[in-house]
Amino acid sequence: MSQTIVSTKKMVVTIGDEFVWKEFKPVPGAKKRYYTEKEALHLLRGVHGVPTLVSYSDKDFHLKISRLNGEGCEKFSDSALMQIRHIAEETIKRGVARHSLPLRDILVDKDDNVSIVDFERATLKNGSFSLFWFASTLVTKFHLCRLINNQNPELLSVKERNFVRTGIFFREIFNVYQLIRDFIRNTYRRYKKNQCNPVSWLSDQRKVALNPLHQNHRRQNRGPACHLRCPDRQSSQWR
Repeated sequence: MSQTIVSTKKMVVTIGDEFVWKEFKPVPGAKKRYYTEKEALHLLRGVHGVPTLVSYSDKDFHLKISRLNGEGCEKFSDSALMQIRHIAEETIKRGVARHSLPLRDILVDKDDNVSIVDFERATLKNGSFSLFWFASTLVTKFHLCRLINNQNPELLSVKERNFVRTGIFFREIFNVYQLIRDFIRNTYRRYKKNQCNPVSWLSDQRKVALNPLHQNHRRQNRGPACHLRCPDRQSSQWR
């Protein structure tokens, strides 16, 4: 039996002929990702195109799942796109919101059968109604429609195309918000860390620009004051 072992910073994946073993490494967030994928696979048992959970170990954070044939690809046929839509919609009905649909997680075999893997970052439905769950379903539908729109827009309705354009607009606004938030947060952290020296928390470019001026200013102020404080040194120049 041949096996392929793939190791990343977060997990070790062993791919066999019939099964796949996923070992979550003891890094921050590993416990949450393990339980999320385990519960998601429980909820999705029997869905065509989703791996089947065979066994698990809560102690070691190990999952044994069935291996699905196929490889990732850049271009999907219309039939494959419809299968992706069906799987995504079925997972939402089962209480699992997949969020993004990166191409690496979509497998297509030689017969054009589609499978979707990796549910460790999914959102699980909790209770009858949840605003967070509603938002997660919208995010999943947006990524689904955007994928189809990039491959073949004719497969989308006019309403779905407008939904994609609206989602892209709000996503760009959110990206700008994240940049501003990160800039303010990092600036504040640098300031708090170096609050005893306010100049040091400025950017490196401003440091380079300010240092020569700051040093020249100190030399200009220090020179005359030194001569005033040390008359002997000043008079020694005439000896």
